[in-house]
Amino acid sequence: MAISSSSADVDATCQYSAEGCILDPVQLNDVKESARKAAVVASWGTPPAVQGFPDPVAESGEQVVDILATGVHPIVRALAAGSHYGGDGVLPMIPGVDAIGRLADGRAAYVGYARAPYGTLSERTVVPASAGLPLPDTDVWPVRRT
Repeated sequence: MAISSSSADVDATCQYSAEGCILDPVQLNDVKESARKAAVVASWGTPPAVQGFPDPVAESGEQVVDILATGVHPIVRALAAGSHYGGDGVLPMIPGVDAIGRLADGRAAYVGYARAPYGTLSERTVVPASAGLPLPDTDVWPVRRT
């Protein structure tokens, strides 16, 4: 699966392999700052494109999380392709089911269950307030506090 930028002034392509995503983080910073950046699926059969997406707003019982690292598992690829039974079929959407994120209080946590359309292949997502499993403080990235 490839993720490519929809911005004409940025050539940001992410190729996924067993080693993960190969993408220069500087490329993501070059994408226009109109909204948070995310890998957005706008139509089935095309790779997700790095583009701006409206910030998630937490509803009652939810929390907004800044994403530090996320996995691209087979289920994420299938959801992004529209071929997994767990998808809701609504576009546009941000794929991703779990991540390491920074909670509002500054702690790092393993999070999941993002509310559609906000998956975890994004700078920010929204999850149930109870869905964060705090990680121990450590000096190892991405968990260390900045």
